[in-house]
Amino acid sequence: MTSHDAIPAAAIPEEGRSYRLPPAAVAQLVTAPQPRAGFASPDGRLVLTAELEDLFDLAYLAQPTVSVAGMRIFAHDNSQVKTRFYRRPQVVDVLTGKTVTLRLDERARLGLPIWAHDGSKVAFPRYAASGVELWVADTGTGEVRDLTGPVVNATLSPGYRQTEHVLNASWTPDSKGVLVHVIPEGRGPAPQRATVPTGPIEMVTVGRFSREHRWEDLNTSPYDEQLFEHYCSSQLVEIDVLSGERRPLGPPGLYCEPPAVSPDGRYVLVHRVTRPYSYWVPYRGFGTSIEVWHRDGSLAHVVANRLPTDTAPDSLKNAPRPRLVQWQAHEDATLVWAEAAEKGAAMTAEGTQYRDRVLSLTAPFDGPPTVLMRLGQTAQEIRWLADPRFALVYEFDSENEWIDVLLVDLPRGAPSKVFSYSQVDRYGHPGTPVTTLTSRGELVVRQDEGWLYLTGPGGSDEGDRPFLDRFNPDTLERERLFQSSPDHHDQPIGMPSPHAHELVISRESPDEPPDYYVVGGAGPLPRRLTQSPAPAPRLRTISRQMVRYLRGDGVRLSGILYLPEGFQPGARLPLVIWAYPTDYVQAEIASQVRIAPRSFNFFPSLPRRAAAPQLFATQGYAVLDMAEMPVVGNSRTRNDTYLEQLVASAAAAIGHLDERGIVDPGRVGMIGHSYGGFSTANLLAHCDLFAAGIAHSCAYNRTLSPWGFQRERRSLWEAPDTYVGVSPLFHADKITAPLLMVHGQSDDSQTSKPTQSLAMFHALRGLGKTSKLILLPYENHYLHAYESVLHVAAEELEWFDRYVKGRE
Repeated sequence: MTSHDAIPAAAIPEEGRSYRLPPAAVAQLVTAPQPRAGFASPDGRLVLTAELEDLFDLAYLAQPTVSVAGMRIFAHDNSQVKTRFYRRPQVVDVLTGKTVTLRLDERARLGLPIWAHDGSKVAFPRYAASGVELWVADTGTGEVRDLTGPVVNATLSPGYRQTEHVLNASWTPDSKGVLVHVIPEGRGPAPQRATVPTGPIEMVTVGRFSREHRWEDLNTSPYDEQLFEHYCSSQLVEIDVLSGERRPLGPPGLYCEPPAVSPDGRYVLVHRVTRPYSYWVPYRGFGTSIEVWHRDGSLAHVVANRLPTDTAPDSLKNAPRPRLVQWQAHEDATLVWAEAAEKGAAMTAEGTQYRDRVLSLTAPFDGPPTVLMRLGQTAQEIRWLADPRFALVYEFDSENEWIDVLLVDLPRGAPSKVFSYSQVDRYGHPGTPVTTLTSRGELVVRQDEGWLYLTGPGGSDEGDRPFLDRFNPDTLERERLFQSSPDHHDQPIGMPSPHAHELVISRESPDEPPDYYVVGGAGPLPRRLTQSPAPAPRLRTISRQMVRYLRGDGVRLSGILYLPEGFQPGARLPLVIWAYPTDYVQAEIASQVRIAPRSFNFFPSLPRRAAAPQLFATQGYAVLDMAEMPVVGNSRTRNDTYLEQLVASAAAAIGHLDERGIVDPGRVGMIGHSYGGFSTANLLAHCDLFAAGIAHSCAYNRTLSPWGFQRERRSLWEAPDTYVGVSPLFHADKITAPLLMVHGQSDDSQTSKPTQSLAMFHALRGLGKTSKLILLPYENHYLHAYESVLHVAAEELEWFDRYVKGRE
């Protein structure tokens, strides 16, 4: 490839530079609202829809935070930082079509809804300026009520990064009360850091310890421990939703899971974080006391005191570490959990090796647990059937990335295998069981006369066509009841009637945003429940098609091709490729299509909004999105050929579109996020197929993650050549195409830290390469500020216009 002129002053930080704006038409596309989200009630008779909010003014992200125990907390409202909210909720009755608007302030920012078991009410957190409140709504009338005021503690809540978090709250079995964690009364002000340190920070290791990833926002001092306890300690309370009466349960503590009331209402299962607080792992890796309380809050039984995950491995081997702890459905108060065999494997009396066992213990919890079953692999999930005699147990073979689903006869303890499939098998996925809640709030697999229901993606060579099947676990008979139509993407989300006579679906097409319909019943045509406007009509002017092509080694690849308005064959457009490589054990599974070509043609919410493939298509580019670049091989050694397979995949994509006369192979840009950005830099370093590249929020030096990265299982010392070979930093001298790097300054990724981009830019600068680094204040792994998204859209269009479209 030819050399490029340097960007004027590219290596000089531009402090105080203002955010840029793209052309107005581009800005309108990038900031267009997302389609409304939908949440079906447990019985499928209601659907709650709400507007999605995931873009904010930068001032929202710039609010003061406290970083402790692997998380970031907004001090002003005592919540873990989150960047997805819901607004203007409505409830649609599936049977009548009646829509009820919940009577909330239109500006109210809400969290995920928490349905009452009977669907008559729904609770949700409201994130206000002074704190988090818990509200409850009557789904029939739309009346709403604040149950708590701004005192809900929303810190130790499960979720992904800083995007979505589930409030640790739950309904009582009779749907008359809600259990939620609130800030303890009289908490007082936050502790203050000493002005002058009393000593240095010291770290000591003797012997063999655990091997952690390099987490962000960890505790680093006793002061951090004080902050952790101050912001995260909470009091569990039970609130009567009719009278508002509030009753505290148990002592204040660090509760990290939703409280679970036993089916008979007499006990509460809680998870409490215990000391010592690790400086190496987030709070979910801290020690945990799993406890059963009487309904009055007094202690009934300690299930286990789990050691921190950074404990020395020899100590962990012989310590019980219960997982999947839950109440058994259909029993009044029986606990069930899974735990690993000692030293990783054990033998049954019959001489069969097992790795996991599933145990149960019934109230009053004063005897030894009963072994329900032993498993040859790791228990991943337990699902109770509506028939109280049976359960489905999922076991996972991590070495082969394989899942077996066992039907367990609970009285006999006899399992039989009903499904067996690869974790990444799109075509062979049997589907996920449809669940419902019993009158006591027990989550069970729905059954009608013994048949259960399965919904899945319906992967095929033509792309996804979601389905609903019924399945008889006794005879293994299977019958397809519904499949997405050939010209729409129909996703089943609820079953309001027995035997699946009626089905609620989310329906969309390339030109139609998602809406909710009822299929089946009396009428021959789907009955519409909602009507959503298209948020960005201009996107209808670009075309979209699925393409398939062969890699040199015979692996069949696929992608979604976007073409600009008015494209004529033979015009030879500049090409942008978006990709995120994935690992597979088997070539035939790597060759599967993982695309929903009939879905709505709109910008993805995360993480690619600022550089959405459709955006480049509106500017005259051909875009190959979701371009498959599989890395195939043994789960331990496949990264040894990562680079060869990556380059072969890129060459196959460009060659296919070149043969069809669609693109100019000399004007191709590559773009990716996270692992995709890492792969973008590698492609620029190891082939001459690309005129320029854009890498978002990624790592360039894998030796800084010595205990594994992505799905690499070996350590740096086991595979040093691979770690160095796949690290673009070590091959920066080979890069000749211009590389634009974008990174959030507050990225909390274990591996893709901002310092990685700084180091890569430092190398490219010293080597005289053409590059630019954009660091975005307050942004995490994904971008959420309007200012950031619009700035990046302007920069990236300009980058490719100059170095790809404008290349001679």
